[in-house]
Amino acid sequence: METDYHSDYPEVQPQPHYITVDLGRVRELSTVRFQPKLRQNMNGTILEGVVQVSDDGTTFRDVERVEWPRMTAPNDVDMNGVSARYVRLRADYGMGGASALAEIIPYEVQR
Repeated sequence: METDYHSDYPEVQPQPHYITVDLGRVRELSTVRFQPKLRQNMNGTILEGVVQVSDDGTTFRDVERVEWPRMTAPNDVDMNGVSARYVRLRADYGMGGASALAEIIPYEVQR
């Protein structure tokens, strides 16, 4: 994986941190996969947060509260067919006070 998101470091702002993805248009989502960074240093690994969605990028609604294990395996969130253009992860607790992800992968409902 070549992508990587990490909150500013070493001067990390207090949590929560927000990571927002613009899907380009409204999509009906089945699942979103959140891939933690694939490094030995687990600093920034997100353990608690809320997955949110929006149609306009301004007003977000909660889809699911998440609690993830301290590991590098992907975390899939069932979106139950919610329609949205924007997907946002509110990272409430990341290791070391930081927030880091390798990828966010949305999957659309298959018809």
